[in-house]
Amino acid sequence: LTTAQVKAIASDTIAALSSRQVGALSATQVGALTAGQIAAIETGDIAGLATATVAALSSVQVGALSTGQVAAFASAQVAAVGISSLAGLGADDMAALTTAQVKALTAVQFGAMTSAQVAALTTDQVQALTTAQVAALGTRTVRSLSTVQVAALTTAQAKALGGLQAAALTSGQVAAIGTASLGALSTGAIAGLSTVGIQALTTEQVSQL
Repeated sequence: LTTAQVKAIASDTIAALSSRQVGALSATQVGALTAGQIAAIETGDIAGLATATVAALSSVQVGALSTGQVAAFASAQVAAVGISSLAGLGADDMAALTTAQVKALTAVQFGAMTSAQVAALTTDQVQALTTAQVAALGTRTVRSLSTVQVAALTTAQAKALGGLQAAALTSGQVAAIGTASLGALSTGAIAGLSTVGIQALTTEQVSQL
């Protein structure tokens, strides 16, 4: 089928496709699907999309996916979403990701996440982040973390924070860092803490430095 013919397929016909049929669509054909057609793919069939096909999805198409469809992606499919297309994932989509899916995101993908996307992560998802993902967070994104998310950071994750990331932390975020996690901060991260951040430290936290 040509891209023009693919665009002409009714949404209810798309919904009737089996997982095998969905998987048979080429990256070019899937790239031609409208947002309505993408949304019509059955949740149970979304796993049929090849990773190369997922990589061809635009941000508009990714944005058309329901939270159920996003949650049905295999880890390899999540890792295949293009950097520019990740912007299509909304806060609800982010919160719907399993911890395995979150772990599957590459450091480059995670570094491209918006503040709103990272702020939407649950504490379980935060604790599932790899050290490479944590290290890839931009300073603006780090600043968007809630105090609850910061408190959920493991010692390994805290150790992965760099000096610029530590410098971006607000006083509230610094105060929320667990004592064990604070003690795990690298010398570079400790040196990066702002004066306001240092002033926010509790006596117990200071004892860990």
